[in-house]
Amino acid sequence: MLRYILSRLVFMAPVVLGITLLSFVVIKMLPGDLAIAVMGTESANTNPAGLEAIRAELGLNRPLHEQYLGWLAGALRGDLGKSLSLKISILEAIKSALPTTLELALLSVLFGLVVGAPIGILAATRGGVWDGITRLAVSLGVGMPSFFIATLLLLFIAPQTPWIPTFNYVPLAQDAKRNLLVMIFPVVSIGTGLAMTIAENTRSAVLDVLNEAYVTVARAKGLSSPLVVWRHVLKNAAIPIISVLGLQTGFLLSGTIIIETIFSLPGLGKLVITGITFRDYPLVQGILLFTGVGVVVVNLLTDLLYAFADPRIRYH
Repeated sequence: MLRYILSRLVFMAPVVLGITLLSFVVIKMLPGDLAIAVMGTESANTNPAGLEAIRAELGLNRPLHEQYLGWLAGALRGDLGKSLSLKISILEAIKSALPTTLELALLSVLFGLVVGAPIGILAATRGGVWDGITRLAVSLGVGMPSFFIATLLLLFIAPQTPWIPTFNYVPLAQDAKRNLLVMIFPVVSIGTGLAMTIAENTRSAVLDVLNEAYVTVARAKGLSSPLVVWRHVLKNAAIPIISVLGLQTGFLLSGTIIIETIFSLPGLGKLVITGITFRDYPLVQGILLFTGVGVVVVNLLTDLLYAFADPRIRYH
C-alpha cells in the first residue's frame, strides 16, 4: 500500500507544477497593467517615475521566467504574496475564507450522498415506475444549474420558511445552529444536481452488480434482498460511486463562486470576486493555485479510497 501511495505522490508532482505554470500564465494574459491598477490611471500618467518604481517593487520589470520562478519559490515556502486590495497576505486571506467553502462543499457532498445513493439503489432494485420516476428526476436535476435552483428557493421557498435565515452568515464556531440554518439553501442549491448525479451512477453500478453470478447464488441461498444489497452489491458497486464523489468534490471546491455570491457567503468564491473587482491579480492567482492543488489532493484521496475499496487496484 505504501508503494502505491508513493507512486501516486510522484505522479502528482508534475501535475501540481503544471497548475502553478497555468495559474501564472492565465493571470499574465489578462488585459491591463497591474502597476497601473495599483497606482491608478491618472497618477500613472502624471508620474511615470512612480509607475516604474511600483513595477520594480512588484517585480514586473523582470523577465517572465524570472517572475514565474520567483513566485514559484515563494509559493513553495507558503508565501503567495500580499493582496493589493485587502492589504494582508494572500495565504491569510485564503485561510480566512477556506472554512466557509469547505463547509459548503462537504455539506453539499453529504446531502448528495444521503439523498442520491438511496434513490439510485431503490431505482435499481425495484425498477418499474420507481425507476422511471428516478430517471426523470435525474434528467431534471442534472439539467438545472445551481444558480437556477437557488433562484427558485429564494422566490418560492424562502418566503414560506421565515425560520430559515437566507443571508447573514454566521461562522460554525460562533453559532452552530444558525450556521447550519443559513447553509440549508446553498447546500440544497449545489447538492440537488450532485444528488441526481450520484443517483444515476449508483443505479448503473448496482444494476451491473445485480447481474453477477455471486448475487444470484446469494439469493438462491435464501438471503433477503436488503441483505444481498447490503452485503454483496454495495461493496462491489462502490468504485463508481467513489469516482463520482471524488470528481464532484473536486468540482465543488472550485465551482462554488456563484452560490457563495448569491447567498453572501464569505468563502473563496467571494474572495475571487473581490480580486477580480479590484483587479487584485496576485490574490486571484493565489486562489487559482490553491484550488487547483486542492482538486489534485481530492483526486489523490479518491485514488486511495479506490485502493481500500478494491485491493486489486494497488497492484496495477
